[in-house]
Amino acid sequence: MIYNNLILNKNIFNQLQNHIKTSSIPNAFLFYGNKGSGKIAHAIEFAATLLCDNPIGTTACSNCISCKKIKKNLNENIEFIMPLPKNKSINKNDSPIKALIDKDIENIKSNLNNKLLNPYHEIKVAGAKTILINSIREIKKNINLSNINNKWKIYIIIESDKMCFPKQEAANAMLKILEEPKEKHLFILITSNISSIINTIKSRCLKLYFKQMNQHEIENYLLNNTQIDSEKSKLISKITNKDLSLAMKLSNSYEDIICNLEKCINIIYNNDFEKWIKFINKLSRKKNDLIMILDLLEIFYSDIIIYKNTNNDNLVKFYIFKKIINIFLETYNNVNWQSCIEKINNAKKNITNNSNLEICLISLIIELNKTFNNTKFLDYQSIYE
Repeated sequence: MIYNNLILNKNIFNQLQNHIKTSSIPNAFLFYGNKGSGKIAHAIEFAATLLCDNPIGTTACSNCISCKKIKKNLNENIEFIMPLPKNKSINKNDSPIKALIDKDIENIKSNLNNKLLNPYHEIKVAGAKTILINSIREIKKNINLSNINNKWKIYIIIESDKMCFPKQEAANAMLKILEEPKEKHLFILITSNISSIINTIKSRCLKLYFKQMNQHEIENYLLNNTQIDSEKSKLISKITNKDLSLAMKLSNSYEDIICNLEKCINIIYNNDFEKWIKFINKLSRKKNDLIMILDLLEIFYSDIIIYKNTNNDNLVKFYIFKKIINIFLETYNNVNWQSCIEKINNAKKNITNNSNLEICLISLIIELNKTFNNTKFLDYQSIYE
């Protein structure tokens, strides 16, 4: 095995092993399911098994030359395709690498190296919104070349739904490749958003669904693979919506994230515009942390809705914020809390699409305070609209 810390989906891995045993490996798989369920790591383990020089039954040995190369992201028979930023203009026949600046290339290498060490590392490349058509053209250009050592050539396509966004050029090019399969060329498409993949591609893949992990699995994984204690493991496993990638990310910076989330909640409650400006300026260079705080803020407002409707403490995920949940409900008893969640979600989308970070966040707090029927921030509205 390449990983010693992967929660193996035994049902799926047995299916993959059976394809190897019976020599019935299809041209393309589609691994789909919720974020943080280990889809990419399972694809890597399957690829390692197919390429392993000394497989143990139908599992990679982890110590042969091929497996060692995989661990260092140096195996020539595995190619990772993913959404890329386009920071340079390129021609249609150029390699996708030409669209990248040096910083992008280093970021991608770092993400892949971290992924090969940690099966639940979330690959995030700044400015990457779509899989470039050039990435698929590069596959088509190289697919007729002889495979190295006559082994499988394996393409792991991360966030494959982004071949279909914002245009379907890359998806249509991939479809042509899948319609004319080449021997010993395997495509493993990975997605957490299968509904966005065009039906003609889905129909040409063997689909394997990765179910969400349960809270107990995530809690135990954190206890066994991180330095955080049982109380923090319990909280993280409750608030991360069964997403182990998010749970691992949160465990790495738990104190800072929770502290900043609490500040964020208090600033919103107290309508303190000046503190909000200082808060977002302090975190402006940590875009991913800000997105995570907004993710958790959504959960906080969901907890308010749940507690308001059920009065059941056990259903509240952020039980450490139970006191402030009560304060919010007492102070703002007629608020449309679902509207707050929608406003936060819109802010996240705008930030992800590289809209001005400061304007997005100032607009968010103004919109939230409109929902609370507060007028204190309305003087700033004309400035930032």
